[in-house]
Amino acid sequence: LAGLAAGDATLQVSYSPFRGFDPGPIAVSLLRYPYGCTEQLVSAAYPLLYAAQVTDDPRARRSNAGLNQAVPRLLDRQTLDGAFGMWRVGDGEADPWLGAYVTDFLTRAREKGFAVPEQAMRLALTNLQNKLSWNEDMNEYGQAIAYSLYVLARNRMASAADLRYYADVKLEEFSTPLARAPIGAALSLYNAGGRSGKAYGSALRLANSVDYGGIGTYDYGSRLRDGAAMLALAAEARPEPVGIPQMMELVTRELASRKHTSTQEQAWMLLAARAAQEMNAQLDLTLNGTPRRGALSLTMSGDAVTAQGLTVGNPGGEGLIASVT
Repeated sequence: LAGLAAGDATLQVSYSPFRGFDPGPIAVSLLRYPYGCTEQLVSAAYPLLYAAQVTDDPRARRSNAGLNQAVPRLLDRQTLDGAFGMWRVGDGEADPWLGAYVTDFLTRAREKGFAVPEQAMRLALTNLQNKLSWNEDMNEYGQAIAYSLYVLARNRMASAADLRYYADVKLEEFSTPLARAPIGAALSLYNAGGRSGKAYGSALRLANSVDYGGIGTYDYGSRLRDGAAMLALAAEARPEPVGIPQMMELVTRELASRKHTSTQEQAWMLLAARAAQEMNAQLDLTLNGTPRRGALSLTMSGDAVTAQGLTVGNPGGEGLIASVT
C-alpha cells in the first residue's frame, strides 16, 4: 500500500487460472453506478443477487435491503401488458430485448428467495410469450427472440418444439453470440444436450470470427459483453458444453484491450466471474499458512493489511493469476 493512506485503502484480491475474473471490483463498480435507467438498474442489482458468492465486500453484502429497493423500482416501470419502460411506465416498452433482460433478473431473484409479486412475474412472462407469437423478424429481433426463449425455458414455459426449430433451422441466422448461446442454454434446461452443444459451438465460432463486432446499440452488445454472457450461460449448463476454456480466453483477451467497460459488460462479467469461481471449487491454496480449498476472493481494509499482511500459497501444480485491486 505504498503511497496510500492505509486507513482509507481497501485491498481486493482473487486467485484464478483466468486473468481478469475478479468479481469483487466488478461488483463494487456496479454498486457505485449513479444512473438508473432500466438496463442500468438491473445491471447494478446483480451484485446484490450474488453477493455472498462473489465477494466479501460489505458494500455488496447489503443484498436484502438493496434488492428490496431494486425490485419495486423495476416493477414501477412495468406496463399493464407486462413490458417495461426505460425510465418509467409512460415511456412504453423500451425494447423486447430489455424486457427479457429484466425478466431474467426477476427470475433469478425469485430463485434466490427474494419476493417478486406473482402477478408481476406472470405478466412479464406472458409479455415474452406474446412477443414470440407474432415476432419472427430474425434480422431485427433475433437477439430478443433467443433471449426470451431462454428466460421462458428457465421458468419451464418455453415450447420444446420452438427450441428444436430454432436450433435445427434458424441457428445460423442469429447474428450475435448472445443470440445463439441462449438457445443452447434453453435446450440444456430441457435436457437436449446434443442440440445445446451445437448452439454453444456456433456461438463460440461467431464470437471468434474476424468480422464480428457486436451490435452495440439494439441489445447493448459488444464482443466483450457477448463473450462474457456466452461464458456465464455455458458455465451454468449441465452438462457443461465443450469450449468453456476457449470462451474464457476470449473474454480475457477482450478485457485486456479495454480501458472502460459498460454496465452491461460488467454485469455479464460478474456472472462469468461467478461461474469461474464455481469451476475453481477444487483449487488447493494456503491462506496465512492455513490450507483451504476453493476459489479465493477476499477484501481487507488497509489497516488490516498493514497490521497482519496477507500470504497466499499455491501448493498445487497449476499456475494461478493474482488479481489485486
